[in-house]
This record gives sequence, structure tokens and C-alpha cells, in this order.
Amino acid sequence: MADIEVEIRGLEQAYRRLGVDVLAVLEPPIYRAVGEVEYRVKHSPPPREGQTYRRGLDPKSEHLEQRWTHRVTRTATSITGEVGNNASYGPWVQSEQFQAWMHRRRWPTDEEALREVQPGFVRDAERAIVAALEED
Repeated sequence: MADIEVEIRGLEQAYRRLGVDVLAVLEPPIYRAVGEVEYRVKHSPPPREGQTYRRGLDPKSEHLEQRWTHRVTRTATSITGEVGNNASYGPWVQSEQFQAWMHRRRWPTDEEALREVQPGFVRDAERAIVAALEED
């Protein structure tokens, strides 16, 4: 999965002013963001007109859509949200870097989902910080 890093400004001020765990304030927006990224990559495109192949019926299928997961890991100084898929053929279908030509512009890629979710995540995180500052 591609990486994206977001810097939230004002964390030091929020910590000094709130005197609480600022990471706890950011945890809900991060959970929402990774859930949204997973949702965007989890759904396969509709079959093409005349397509005879039926997804998931092949005994060798690893059920790509069902293998997407997300998790949030928190340490004392950071929170990391991860979205991933462990289907062996996943990168050839949905990785921006490795996607095979026949899947391009049909299957959503990891980086597309991250780019689409990032602006909303930043707004959500900033709103959470502002709301926490105003509660004082």
C-alpha cells in the first residue's frame, strides 16, 4: 500500500492548552480515514459488457475484495493508520505502482483512494483539534 503522511499544525499548542492526550483527539479522524480508504478500494468494478468471467468462482480465487483490512496503531508519540490486502495478486489489480494494464481505469488503486480521502481527513482532524481547543 502506498504511504501518505499528513502534518497537523497546532498539536503543541493544543497539548499545552488542553493538557490532555492530543493523540486521543486525532484517533477518531484517523479511524474514519482508514475506513474510508478501505471502503473505496474494497469494491470491484461492474463486469464489462459481454464479460463471461465471474469473480470469486475460480477455486484459486483469494477473494480480493474480502481481503482488504485496516488498523490503527497508537504509540506514545504517534498514530499510524494502515490499509492493506494480503491477496497474492492484489498489487497487480489495485496497486498504483504495479497495476496491470487490463485493470487500469477500471479498478481503484491504493494511491487514488489515499488522494481522494486526504483532504477530508485533514479537515476532519483540524475540526477535531479546534473543537478540543474550544471545549476549554
